[in-house]
Amino acid sequence: MKISIRRAIVDDAPAILHLNAVYEDVRATVVHIATHIEYHSHFETPFVAIVNEQVVGLACLRLLRCLCDPVPYAELTELIVDPLYRRQKVGKSLVRHIEREAHNQGAVMLTIATAWHNQDAQAFYHEMGYRLYTITLQRSLLDTEQPDMARSST
Repeated sequence: MKISIRRAIVDDAPAILHLNAVYEDVRATVVHIATHIEYHSHFETPFVAIVNEQVVGLACLRLLRCLCDPVPYAELTELIVDPLYRRQKVGKSLVRHIEREAHNQGAVMLTIATAWHNQDAQAFYHEMGYRLYTITLQRSLLDTEQPDMARSST
């Protein structure tokens, strides 16, 4: 099986939405995805894996310049593989491609965040040589009652 990796194009938007739907994680629309590819790929660059002229995987690279570090911060922000193509090196090919892209753009480390409960993904990344690095915290900005640390106690 020949796997090719290329930057996503606007015409890939329906296939990318389908990949997202397979994992029941649809928060975007075809229009949103197409707009992102066309106008926002400099913030997060999507790449697709192609097998037999069909999009079977997606990976995205976010590369950020930082104020306090001259070396850019690189992050794999998405990795989705069609279930029919799992365990056939599509995911590994996408990750290796993202690593090369990040390195070619000056990054020396690649960070990956995955859900705490996603044991399969964690095992996959560990197998590829990734190790625990940080704890990521999250809080909804939609909460109506936010702690106010600056509130005086008068």
